[in-house]
Amino acid sequence: MHSVIDIQRLTKLVLLLLVLPVGIGGLADYLLNTTPFILIATSIFFIPLASFLITRTTLTELDRVIESLDRSAGDFSAAEE
Repeated sequence: MHSVIDIQRLTKLVLLLLVLPVGIGGLADYLLNTTPFILIATSIFFIPLASFLITRTTLTELDRVIESLDRSAGDFSAAEE
């Protein structure tokens, strides 16, 4: 059995929770000429949020892969007996 971590799901989270909001904050700062206040505010909010959610999602993916490997190892050891 082949189990892998879903990198696409993690990449979407990074883009939606980190790159996009901080990029929009930087663009808003530039357009409103308030540099760097909006960027700092978005960074203070979105960097910890993204870190928490990405870590939680990664651990969920690892649990899924470990369960899958455990099941396949159980099937293998049952076939040996």
